Amino acid sequence: MALAESPSFIASDVLEAEWGAFYSSGGFDRCLLIADQYVTELHPARLAPFLREMHSDDCYYISGGEAVKSLPEVVRLVHWLMEHEATRRTLLVAVGGGALLDFVGFVAAIYKRGIPCIYVPTTLMAMIDASIGGKTAIDHEGVKNILGAFALPRAVFIDPLFLRTLPTPEILSGYWELVKYGLLSSCDLWQRIKAFDPLESSEGWLPFIRDCVAIKESFVARDFMDKGLRQWLNLGHTVGHALEGYSHHIGVQHGGRLLRHGEAVGIGLFCELYLSHKLFQADRRYLSELEVLLRAYHSPYGFSCKHYKEILTLLHQDKKNDCAEVSFMAFKSLGFLEKRNCSDEHLLDALDFYREMFGH
Repeated sequence: MALAESPSFIASDVLEAEWGAFYSSGGFDRCLLIADQYVTELHPARLAPFLREMHSDDCYYISGGEAVKSLPEVVRLVHWLMEHEATRRTLLVAVGGGALLDFVGFVAAIYKRGIPCIYVPTTLMAMIDASIGGKTAIDHEGVKNILGAFALPRAVFIDPLFLRTLPTPEILSGYWELVKYGLLSSCDLWQRIKAFDPLESSEGWLPFIRDCVAIKESFVARDFMDKGLRQWLNLGHTVGHALEGYSHHIGVQHGGRLLRHGEAVGIGLFCELYLSHKLFQADRRYLSELEVLLRAYHSPYGFSCKHYKEILTLLHQDKKNDCAEVSFMAFKSLGFLEKRNCSDEHLLDALDFYREMFGH
């Protein structure tokens, strides 16, 4: 599927401006809304262009968050689509954060071997990363995104006005994906990120949203199936995914808090830049600059070395691994990464380094 088939519309009140023409020209027989219930309660006027096109029983409301990415939730939504006699020309409209978009995109990819969907991301994380690129997935037995498919939405509608009601922890979760894009992009973007206060105003995010979407679309256009260059986008995600999975399925049992995806990526970036410096002589300056950002905008996450065995198990289940050792994207310099392997000993050293630097 060509990237041109999945345009991104980015503007305030974008649905009012673009939805009507898109829907009328798409050849759809109807549309069904799958939305985060909390978002629809906060933004009924912003979603009015959809609601005018459908009956109230054509709306499937669900709580967002990582818990939605599960096989039982897939079965429930598929059953609802069957009850509503959704066809291969029925458009699914997904409204919510990144986890909900992953979930709906996965169902759209497998229902009747594929039906069209569009994304309306309502969190910063979803706007700058999860909604772009056609990766759909659900989790299983604590392993992040272990079941998935490549399937582009027909379009993505990004309205930064949703950010006005987004809680600060969600803004900061998305912020670490922006930091990732800065590290794999250019000196100019990295300098702008270092000078940017992510909590200053929602309007200040618009140019960064455009930057991130453009960068990701460029990677996806050159490597849609994630065989080479697109894997650069996994910077920070090897360690990040493992800690996120740990927090949801083990850490919380021992009194820990749940890590948001972006929080976990922030920790993953720190650990993987440390490994890049120690193993592959990457310039330590970027690790030091990342530490400054973490101390300003990161709430340290406590985990115990008693559970390193469980974290290592999750690291070894990462889908990027292609040998007995764990693979990660090593940072060489701004805009230059390389997939490398590292031993369990070095991974545990990186986790120790994070705990030493951030007080746990």
